[in-house]
Amino acid sequence: MKKILARVELHKLTSENEIPVQRYTVLHEAMAAIQFYQKVQNTTTKEWYELPPAEYITYRDITVSDALNEVEIAASKTGRKYSVFVTNSTTSKWTNLKKIKK
Repeated sequence: MKKILARVELHKLTSENEIPVQRYTVLHEAMAAIQFYQKVQNTTTKEWYELPPAEYITYRDITVSDALNEVEIAASKTGRKYSVFVTNSTTSKWTNLKKIKK
């Protein structure tokens, strides 16, 4: 199964009174709107795990270039400067990710 992984890091606050969590909430909602989520599924056990902070994954059949464009638009909705890294993969392995309880 094809997966696209994106990492988004938000940079400096836009004002001294801004709470960073608010900007990340905007980012999480914008990423979910384009079907990038903060969880990954173990295809053997069907269990879900939380990705590390700033990591998102989609299982959509899109190119890395299209994914980058979508993620940049989502990140720009935060009103902050950002860095984005996008890659595709067919196999993932992990350790010590937090299991999402049903």
